[in-house]
Amino acid sequence: MACDSKESYSDGMITSWDAWKVALHEDCYYGFCGSSHWITLAMDTIRNNGKLESLSPDIDLVFLRMPKKGKPSVVYLADGHLSQEDVTKNGYAIGSGMPYAMVAMSCGKSAVDAVKEAIKWDCFSGGKVRAYSFNKPEKKVKRLKTEVEVVPYDETN
Repeated sequence: MACDSKESYSDGMITSWDAWKVALHEDCYYGFCGSSHWITLAMDTIRNNGKLESLSPDIDLVFLRMPKKGKPSVVYLADGHLSQEDVTKNGYAIGSGMPYAMVAMSCGKSAVDAVKEAIKWDCFSGGKVRAYSFNKPEKKVKRLKTEVEVVPYDETN
């Protein structure tokens, strides 16, 4: 799983701050897109084993759920309801950069390279590119002008 780190809010504000958009909980990665404060609320709820449906019905989020074992899924939280569907493609993307990332992956690009392509074309994507894996993490790698940060398998991220 890979993501950018550009932070935005539901009111359309985009910041230069570094946002965390992926959470690890109980051998499952959760990769979010959308408003940063809603993402933080959802991450905290997941880490505390809470029910996402109990959050405000104003929260509207889409996220990828990628378990260590089993099928990944796309999860939708809207109007206080949760629904999900299995990801059936090898390589999937969410968020404003989705069309660019999906095209890049359909052309054989990795998840990291697909995020880099999305950053080139989508004004709402940007910042550091972070890669997440259940495999042993590698050292930081610098490619071109975008730093890639491989995040270790750790509950605190």
